[in-house]
Amino acid sequence: MADATHSTYLTLSDDADQDQRQALVMKLEWEPGVEHAVFDPHDAHRLRIDYDPEHFSELTLLDAVRGHGWQAEIDSR
Repeated sequence: MADATHSTYLTLSDDADQDQRQALVMKLEWEPGVEHAVFDPHDAHRLRIDYDPEHFSELTLLDAVRGHGWQAEIDSR
């Protein structure tokens, strides 16, 4: 993993329970280049992903989340 890990935030429009959110986190963390994924404890629709920019960009992360069946957008807050 590169020294400079980047973070991006996605907003997920799906209402999901804790198990579904945890399953997504686990799938993302299995991806090479994803260091960590976590939902905001105060906003269950906001997901932070820490990643190696040599493996992913924000758009490829967005595509990965959508590929797992979630509706998502990049969160620019």
